[in-house]
Amino acid sequence: MSGMKTTGSTPMGDSGVTRSDFSENLNQLLEHYLILLDQYQSLQAKLSKLLSSGYISLAEANFTSTRKIRYGQDFYDDRMQATKKITERDSLVPSFELVQPSSNTPNSESKTNMTPDGVSSPSKVRRVSSDPLNWFGILVPPALRTAQREFTDAVADIVPKLVEVVAEMDLYERKIEEARDDGKHGKR
Repeated sequence: MSGMKTTGSTPMGDSGVTRSDFSENLNQLLEHYLILLDQYQSLQAKLSKLLSSGYISLAEANFTSTRKIRYGQDFYDDRMQATKKITERDSLVPSFELVQPSSNTPNSESKTNMTPDGVSSPSKVRRVSSDPLNWFGILVPPALRTAQREFTDAVADIVPKLVEVVAEMDLYERKIEEARDDGKHGKR
């Protein structure tokens, strides 16, 4: 009866893995998964808090606007580009990082003007800012700056961690499923 499953520390099949070894392995996988689940829930709570605070600040900026400008996605045009992006690192364990995307717009632009006596002289240098708040003028409401900071914090700090935890949870879900299948059918 070499293929028979028994309880205790006796073999579960022909593989020599005992039930207690199987249980210990499954318990370790489940314990780590629960730790990841706790991290996921705390990161979700932080993300929710930052985003809701950011939207409240954005609403406050719209309400207190002296020029009656609405701040939001309806105001900017197609030139708007992301200032933060998340990319996956090449590694065995899923991990992500925040990168600054390359800008297609030059930082400075210079022109030369011809003077009446035929000598070229450089004109003023125009700086292009990468800060989207500058599209709304020099004196933007403090609430708009607060909204930008909160949204940036959410993308820069919380989202990469959250994505890493979700990817690791998926990995552990597969490991747990494999361990359960091995336990049902005996180690192959």
